[in-house]
Amino acid sequence: MDRLAMSGVLVTLGPLLLAQGKAVRRQTPILPVCGDAQGREPGAGRPLRLGLLGDSIIAGVGVGSQAEGLSGRLAWHLARATSRPVEWRCVGLNGARARELLELELPSDFQPDLVVVSAGVNDVLRLTSKNAFRRHLEALGERWGRQPKVLAGIPDFTCFPSLPRPLKDVMAWRSRTLVNEARWLSSGWSVHGLLRPLRAEEFSPDLFHPGPRGCDAWARELAEVVRARL
Repeated sequence: MDRLAMSGVLVTLGPLLLAQGKAVRRQTPILPVCGDAQGREPGAGRPLRLGLLGDSIIAGVGVGSQAEGLSGRLAWHLARATSRPVEWRCVGLNGARARELLELELPSDFQPDLVVVSAGVNDVLRLTSKNAFRRHLEALGERWGRQPKVLAGIPDFTCFPSLPRPLKDVMAWRSRTLVNEARWLSSGWSVHGLLRPLRAEEFSPDLFHPGPRGCDAWARELAEVVRARL
């Protein structure tokens, strides 16, 4: 759907989309975040130090522990792909947009070899412009200088079981717009686009956040992007 067509959809369906969005917020249960924020996977040689900063997927919403979440599963897949130990630290904030991530910090005594950032879902929900999204990520990336940074990607909204149509289609278009804009980030960044949609059974009980199976599927793809940057 091109920009002109989408503008027509928003004008025509605006009231319906607003009503659907309010209904989804009312009906979606609030899940807790995980308390653990670090871990280590065994291996041989110098440890790979992985930092993760982001929204609810990094905070661990939708899973019982970070070992089941995106952070822990990414470390697990990286350790097995590289045969190296992987030490990881994560800092997440449920509901965070890219600009709110500027207020978060990885532990000062942890110097990562690579940083994974999860942002975009809440920017879609709260209508962040593509230029602002890119600007906030550029500002965030400056704190790590030339260290490699990977944007984790945004799941395809059309596969979210909790979202009705046409709301999910509009949100999917918005997410693609933000991801495409992020591809213009400076050379220190890599942007991951998920290769396959998550399946209904891979979501958590709120039908919005990925559950353990969804996090593992996402992490398996993401590990290949991270490994290429090492």
